[in-house]
Amino acid sequence: MQELLFVGVGGFVGAVSRFYLSGWVQRLLFERYGPEFPFFALGTMAVNVAGCFLIGLATVLVQRNHLSTETQLVLMTGFLGALTTFSTFGSETVEMFLKEGDARFALLNVVGNLALGIGAVVLGRWSAQLVLG
Repeated sequence: MQELLFVGVGGFVGAVSRFYLSGWVQRLLFERYGPEFPFFALGTMAVNVAGCFLIGLATVLVQRNHLSTETQLVLMTGFLGALTTFSTFGSETVEMFLKEGDARFALLNVVGNLALGIGAVVLGRWSAQLVLG
C-alpha cells in the first residue's frame, strides 16, 4: 500500500507539472510569435524531451544504486510516468537497443508505437463519431 502512495504522490506532481509546463511553453510561443504559431504542439514536445532527459539521468542513478526504491517509485514511476509516458517509451527503446545490440527491436518498438498509437486515435475518433452521430 505504501508503494501506491509513493507512485500516487509522484503522479500527482507529474501531472500538474505537465499541465503547467506545456501550457507555459505554448503561452510563451504565442506571446512571441503570435496566434498562428501554436498549431505545433511544442509545449507537449518540451515536456516529452524534458521527461526523456530526466529518465535518462534517473536510469544511470538507479544502475549505480544512488536512488532508493522509494525514490524510484516517486520519481520514475510516479512523477515521470505522469509527466510523460514518452520518457518511458524512450527509455525502453534505448534498453532494447543496448540489451539486444541490434537496432531492429528498437526500431520495431518506435514504428509500432507510433503507427498503432496514431491508428488507435483515428479509430477512437471514428468510433465516437459513429456512436454519437
